[in-house]
Amino acid sequence: MVFHSAAGKVALCLLLKRNHIGYTSLQQQPQWNHIMSDGQVRQKIIDKLTQAFAPQDLEVIDESHLHAGHSGARPEGETHFRVKVRSETFEGTTLLARHRLINDTLADELAGPVHALAIEAKV
Repeated sequence: MVFHSAAGKVALCLLLKRNHIGYTSLQQQPQWNHIMSDGQVRQKIIDKLTQAFAPQDLEVIDESHLHAGHSGARPEGETHFRVKVRSETFEGTTLLARHRLINDTLADELAGPVHALAIEAKV
């Protein structure tokens, strides 16, 4: 986990690589080529977070273009995202707990097409 401080706010940036989350061979990794175009990954993230947290505010930003040529980036994009979410569901939870809830909700995406996810989660 890498922490960044910006304008007095702390954003937790989790960089998850497919090869580091328990797959033992390339044959076991899911095939994601069928959902990596036309904003489908971004829309799936929006749909899942909306269903799980009924947020008052939700912003999902594809920052893949900022990472072109870096490890985990693909030419078609949709690999690096920033999520800003405000939900009453988070009331009484710590920042770490909010991040864990979001990561659990997006586990399939993090295991596949999403290489990096920066999270800002507020009540």
